[in-house]
Amino acid sequence: MTQKDEQEPNALVKRPNNGLVTSKGRRSQIRLTTDIIKAAATLRTSSQALVDESWIQEIWDWADKFKIEDDVIPRNKLDLLCLETMEIGRYKGFKCLPKSIGNLSNLKSLNINANHLKSLPESIGNLSSLEKLTSLS
Repeated sequence: MTQKDEQEPNALVKRPNNGLVTSKGRRSQIRLTTDIIKAAATLRTSSQALVDESWIQEIWDWADKFKIEDDVIPRNKLDLLCLETMEIGRYKGFKCLPKSIGNLSNLKSLNINANHLKSLPESIGNLSSLEKLTSLS
């Protein structure tokens, strides 16, 4: 790095000869690299969830086993991925939730009233949008 590079402010610069965007200044290069790594990791995680759809089938199988209706747990992939509210408190007989419930990233409200749950799966902690969890017995 030249002394001139150290004195110039941090900036992104588009090189006219090859069209590449590069950073000027040492700090911006490190920051840009960190941002790219974070974005790549997020994209990779999202891509893996889309490729591995077995978790969706696990939720559907669980819902079928306990006769949970389609309007409560949609059997359509897109509707399931967009699900914000799950009211399963009126359904009886299940003692656990599927581990894959933690993949429902848009879920904001989960009602599991009147069930004999012994514990919640650790994946509940992955529900980053969850605002309300109701569990009364």
